[in-house]
Amino acid sequence: MEAGVGAGKRRGRSGSTIGPRNAGEPRRPRLRQRRCRWRRRRRPRGLSSAERIRIADGVRQPGMPLRMVAVELGRPVSTISRELVRNQQSDGSYQPHAAHELATGRRARPKIGKLAAIRRLRAIVEDGVGRAVEPAADHPLASPRPP
Repeated sequence: MEAGVGAGKRRGRSGSTIGPRNAGEPRRPRLRQRRCRWRRRRRPRGLSSAERIRIADGVRQPGMPLRMVAVELGRPVSTISRELVRNQQSDGSYQPHAAHELATGRRARPKIGKLAAIRRLRAIVEDGVGRAVEPAADHPLASPRPP
């Protein structure tokens, strides 16, 4: 038997093209399905109040590892660990309701909206809402009027 170009004398099972099973056709490689430990659906970015309560229950149980709490919630272990480090009380305890209040206070964009902050802009918008505003005649979105 002659070896092909770049192949040794002994070829593996998947590369074999000789034998009664495949009758000269190369075998198709088996596709492996990737196993994912975490759920594929997208979770909300922040933890909910109910999730924080479940974390507190898990932490209070003696001998309960963070990994089991994380698997129960469907979250990475790092999320649970970060939550505990960030929101522990000064005495080292974890209070879920206080943690939720702290997290709510740290949320991004705690600012006043533009219409509330800029009176002049609010007046222009209120004036425009009160009447129908038509685009200028030379505007590309202006439709031609029938004669």
